[in-house]
Amino acid sequence: MKVRYRRSGAAAALASILTLVSGGTAIGADASWVSGEVKLNLRRGASTEYKIIGSVSSHQPVTVLGSENGWTHVRLEDGRDGWIPGGYLSSDPPPAIRVSQLETETKTLRSRLEKAEDEAERLTAENQSFETADTEQRERIAQLTTENHEFRALVRWREWVTGASILVIGMIVGAILSRGSRSKRSNRLRV
Repeated sequence: MKVRYRRSGAAAALASILTLVSGGTAIGADASWVSGEVKLNLRRGASTEYKIIGSVSSHQPVTVLGSENGWTHVRLEDGRDGWIPGGYLSSDPPPAIRVSQLETETKTLRSRLEKAEDEAERLTAENQSFETADTEQRERIAQLTTENHEFRALVRWREWVTGASILVIGMIVGAILSRGSRSKRSNRLRV
């Protein structure tokens, strides 16, 4: 004779609180796997007296919904939920699944590495072109600086020649005027 326990709403709430307080797993936990190479019966309730509704093997991920009286409430990938004996779950996937995960991760990392290497090559080439352009610009700046100094010297030289010319012309004009005024003075009588 199978005995099934029905809980009222208040009793179910109390059981849920006790499960959480006593170290039971919270709803929505990450995937877990059956540890070892065993196949566990999935039952409708937390006892061997409940009907078997399926099974869980070590390669099937399950989501832990809670625990009670040494039993663990789980949800399968297909959406069914039930109870399995406690102590058989591990958060680490079985080796075969872990190898598959690592192979996928390795492929992803290799792809990212190839992209990073391509980007590094592109940046190196771009850097070299910038360095070449920078060298050319520095040479052009040096050339323009030299031309600027030469231009300024030429402008100064012209200013100096113009100033000297004005001075010489002024002296010549002064000398000519000075001679002309001396000759007029000598014609005068002095009393």
